[in-house]
Amino acid sequence: MQENMNDIMKHMQIKKRLSQAIGRHFVCMSIIVFAIASASGFVGSAMYSVHRLTNEIRARTIVANEAYQRVQRVKQARQAKLAHIRNAEAEAKRRPRADVVHYSDTCTSVANPASITVIVSKTHCFSPKKWQPNDLVSIGNNEYLRAEAATHYINMKQAITAAGMSFSPSSAYRSYDDQVAVYDYWVTVNKNTDAADLVSARPGYSEHQTGLAVDVKLGSCALECFATTPTYAWLREHSAEYGFIQRYPEKLASITGYETEVWHWRYVGVEIAQAMRRLGIETLELYMQFMDSERKYGNSENR
Repeated sequence: MQENMNDIMKHMQIKKRLSQAIGRHFVCMSIIVFAIASASGFVGSAMYSVHRLTNEIRARTIVANEAYQRVQRVKQARQAKLAHIRNAEAEAKRRPRADVVHYSDTCTSVANPASITVIVSKTHCFSPKKWQPNDLVSIGNNEYLRAEAATHYINMKQAITAAGMSFSPSSAYRSYDDQVAVYDYWVTVNKNTDAADLVSARPGYSEHQTGLAVDVKLGSCALECFATTPTYAWLREHSAEYGFIQRYPEKLASITGYETEVWHWRYVGVEIAQAMRRLGIETLELYMQFMDSERKYGNSENR
């Protein structure tokens, strides 16, 4: 009887342990099943995110490639235009001396005579003809430039003095009436207007009237001899740092309208003067033409 009771107790204990084990197994299986289900959902979500990210990257790559191609097209167009400008100046230097820009019966009135980049030439004149700037400042020798140009001129003069050289202004701002006297003088010297037109502007067509141009000299050397001086070499090298360019370079009369004037310097602003040097463009006419194309393509060199 006692043995039966012992067997019964053992059996019940085994049954209890078995029940507990089954319970624990069920819990574990439930956790595993839940984990698998959760993992499946995560993987699905992750796969969706990867797919969406891949599409976004592909779309951005397409946009980036299109932007790159646009930049390349603009760059190529810009380089082609720059090459055209340089070739135009090179071709102009090969033309006969007599091949110059001539005055016409009518001229194009400059849109903004007060602009630092204004072009006054044989084809672009002042309107009214007696226009004059209102911010003239003395630069010495009883000569005047517009305030901004005067400041940079004085800085340039101080710099060349520090380098052991010098120059002085022989002529800067000229009124319309002043230009009448200058032009008449050159007509008398050359005995005809055609010859005078190569070396002097007609009244109403002169850069000197802008207040942005200055003729410089070294002692009594005021014209062609100035090209042989160290001062001229210094100006060629450093004038752009102060916003000045040699307005009428050698052999480019077919573009500018005038024979070379080594003494005539025009203020266009530091940014533009340095851009012209960097691009290798000598004439203001063709630089402004180049900038028109830059604006067309939404580009800018002055950077």
